[in-house]
Order: sequence, then structure tokens, then C-alpha cells
Amino acid sequence: MNVIPADDLDDAAQKIVKGGSGRRQGSGLMSVLIDKTPRVLTQGFTGKNGTFHSEKAIEYGTRMVGGTSPGKGGTVHLGLPVFDTVAQAREETGADASVIYVPPPGAAGCDLRSDFRRDPVDRCITEGIPVLDMVR
Repeated sequence: MNVIPADDLDDAAQKIVKGGSGRRQGSGLMSVLIDKTPRVLTQGFTGKNGTFHSEKAIEYGTRMVGGTSPGKGGTVHLGLPVFDTVAQAREETGADASVIYVPPPGAAGCDLRSDFRRDPVDRCITEGIPVLDMVR
């Protein structure tokens, strides 16, 4: 593993994109942009995949702060609050990173609505997203 010193996640991402590792693109370098500092939000939190991966993230020590599942806002899941929208979740939890575990038809919409402009760390783990949704 190659360690790239950085001041924060934004600085790390910029150094990785600029090739700060000294290795060429496609050389097998894996970039880890999440540590225990960011407050992570799960979109699709109460679904099968969202539940499974959120449980694992909590076990690994990731600072999970809640999640979104439209229509289930105001409930609690895995001991964390559930919100109807990402905007509500960010407002109440201060989340600055997001992971998305939703079925393919809703994945593109989630990614576009997440709006993490300050620290844009979004990861979407969904297979079978329609190609036209991906190019939007």
C-alpha cells in the first residue's frame, strides 16, 4: 500500500487524481478516502443491502450517523435515525459523506440528490443501473 500524506479528504482526493502516488492510472492502486472522521449517511438504509453494509461499517468503526429511506423518516434503524431525505439527514446529523445502497431504478436519482458539495465523498454500490441514468 502506498500512503499519500494529506491535510483532509479533499486534499487526498486531489492528490490521488493528480497522480500523487507516483504510480500510473490503472496500476492497481486502491484509494481509501474514509477513515473514522467523516460522518457517513446511508441512502437506502432500511433495505436489505443498506442494512447489511451499514451493520458491517458500524462493526468496522465507521462513524455512521443515520440513513435515508423515503417514507420511513422519524424511525430508528440499527440504533440510528432514519430520514426521508438527504437534506433532512445532513441538517440534523452533519453528515459529510454518503454511501448508496438502493435498487437500480432509484440509484441515479439518489446520487444526484445527495448534494455533498462541501466534502463530495459519495459511493454508489448498485449493479444494473440503466446506462442512460449513468450518463445523466
